[in-house]
Amino acid sequence: GDRVGRRHAELTEALGHDRGRRADRHVEEQDRTGALHVAHTVMIPALHHAGVVLAAGASERMGQPKALLRAAQDMPLAQYQAELLRGAGCLEVVVVLGADYERIRDGLRDCDVVHNAFWEKGRFGSVQVGLRALRVFDGIFILPVDTVGVAPETVRADRTRLEQVLVN
Repeated sequence: GDRVGRRHAELTEALGHDRGRRADRHVEEQDRTGALHVAHTVMIPALHHAGVVLAAGASERMGQPKALLRAAQDMPLAQYQAELLRGAGCLEVVVVLGADYERIRDGLRDCDVVHNAFWEKGRFGSVQVGLRALRVFDGIFILPVDTVGVAPETVRADRTRLEQVLVN
């Protein structure tokens, strides 16, 4: 019991505060027979996950911006990837654009878009621009625009595992 209480206090302090989002967590213990039972329930801060879609490259081999290629539901690929991250539990998602910025920005709906003016210097600069554009987050998912086939369930499972690691 004390270890869990101390861990909760450490997490709350490390995160600054609980930001008003909390979740129940049942702590199981084994009795002398080996049977598991809920020993007690603690309140832990719910974590705020964010996402970054990297779409700043020139797409020279494609002949057109990858970010505007049509994905499922005839949605531009960058928008589809942003929706995937939102659907997997990311509370905030930004799409980082660079080459052909205005054309791509105008082709996306319901996306928070940021511009990496130095996109030619490489992908890491886009990661930095994306991270700076986000507010507070506890976990981050970074998804290149052309990483197709990622299922929302995969991102949700990764998010759940991260939360388990952080609270245990």
